[in-house]
Amino acid sequence: MDRTNTTAHASFTLPSPASATFDFIAPNQIRITIPANSTWKTKNHWHSPDQENCLLLHTEKGELHFGYHKEPRTGADKLGPGNFKFKPGYWTSWSRKPSSKKREEIVVLFVVQDEGLYRNVCSAILDAEKFPYLRTTPLWLRGVFAALKLLPTARKWLVEWMLYIQLQVIYCKHGYWEYHGGINALRWWQWTHPFDVGRHPAWTVRLQFRSQRFFSKAVQGAYYWVGRSLFGMKGDYPQYNPRFGQGFLLLEASSTNCDKI
Repeated sequence: MDRTNTTAHASFTLPSPASATFDFIAPNQIRITIPANSTWKTKNHWHSPDQENCLLLHTEKGELHFGYHKEPRTGADKLGPGNFKFKPGYWTSWSRKPSSKKREEIVVLFVVQDEGLYRNVCSAILDAEKFPYLRTTPLWLRGVFAALKLLPTARKWLVEWMLYIQLQVIYCKHGYWEYHGGINALRWWQWTHPFDVGRHPAWTVRLQFRSQRFFSKAVQGAYYWVGRSLFGMKGDYPQYNPRFGQGFLLLEASSTNCDKI
């Protein structure tokens, strides 16, 4: 079995509970519709300044919570409708406004530098149930899935875990660095200096945020190696990326990210 060829697809609807519809309406412009009952939201992530992918977010319907931070006190949390501009190198996340009393449908226009990232992510999610049968899935792993047919709960967990690893491989390939923890230097300083309330040296802030960036690259780099070496995964699939479509050329993902980790 092969992966679904989505090179001609202009719309992707993700399954519940994190349901959302991605409509690719123009080159590198995506209209995202989030149903009222959906739990979908972006992951807290960052891009290298020279590999910035997220550019602009414009709300067409509903209200958002948009957060971006580089270090404490160097960023902002914004609520409401309007335009939200992404800043290179900042941790960024956005989701439905949490204080909304009435949940409503959210519609946003998302302008990006590399729509291939979102095409690969959407296609991989929709192809998740195909993974146990793909020709590229190692024979030993297909055997494990076959053996788990009598244990549907365990099999479902394994499918979800393989999808998680696949998404990490895609994120890594496209320079989408997800939050994976870090050294909580501020908390450590407070524990060891209980009487210095509200006071902490500047190095604790730098260590905490630099460790978060290091952890995001190290963890995703490890997933990238495991996915590629053990599970036959890729970070960018030709079946998901149209070379020519809608009158424009879609470039392949850069090899300057996880390929060099």
